[in-house]
Amino acid sequence: MPDESGGKGRARVAPEERRQYLRIRKEVQLSCRIVSTPEDRADISTRNLSTGGLLISTRKKLPVGACVQFRAAVEDQTIAFSVTGRVVWTDVNPISGRHEAGVCLIGLDASQRHNILSLIGKGSGQEGTERRHYIRLLRHLLVEYRVAHKLMQRWRPAHTQDISLGGMCLVTEERLWPSNAVTTRIHLDDLLGRPLEIEGVVLQCAAANDALNRLLTSVRFQKMADEARQRLAAYISRMLSTRAFDIGGDQQKTES
Repeated sequence: MPDESGGKGRARVAPEERRQYLRIRKEVQLSCRIVSTPEDRADISTRNLSTGGLLISTRKKLPVGACVQFRAAVEDQTIAFSVTGRVVWTDVNPISGRHEAGVCLIGLDASQRHNILSLIGKGSGQEGTERRHYIRLLRHLLVEYRVAHKLMQRWRPAHTQDISLGGMCLVTEERLWPSNAVTTRIHLDDLLGRPLEIEGVVLQCAAANDALNRLLTSVRFQKMADEARQRLAAYISRMLSTRAFDIGGDQQKTES
């Protein structure tokens, strides 16, 4: 990507493109590597974030046009995932003397964009809701459930709208009432095949406002075995990670 800045190292970006995404000023520590030179790694911090890109601060200048991969870790959730981007401009901060770069994220799907917003939300004054305590994966997964006090009830089918280490939003056909304890079997589409069995409690149930008159039921997890938590965290990490692309669009091998 050519440098069109007239010598300052910053490529011109149209104002409408710059403001296409909501940007939140937030410092997040990330690990960064240039895809073409995977042995060259650096720890960086962000100045702001959006679902379209990020502004980063580094000690070492990144070349304009370079394809870079960032690894983010949410330590309290044992979730780590990677996203890929391309450097679109660079500059030097006259106060700190550090190099700054604007990076456009590439290869994100809707779920990954959603979860970058969840990561942003942890620092934007929205920690009061359960949704913002955990990174949620938008994923359609088969779930079987039954209400705990109905001992003879058969397992009922449902599917997830999203899921996190703290709970999930289920699409159900029957109304479940707040404070109902439920036992769930969650069928992850991973290699193990067997479902996760997790106990939870219903927080709320509301109409999905679709033609099928289905309901959106929020469930908070209450009892989860360590093995199940580790498996779910690894699954969410894998689903959030993007593969690295070079600037020509060819896929590169990335670390698992």
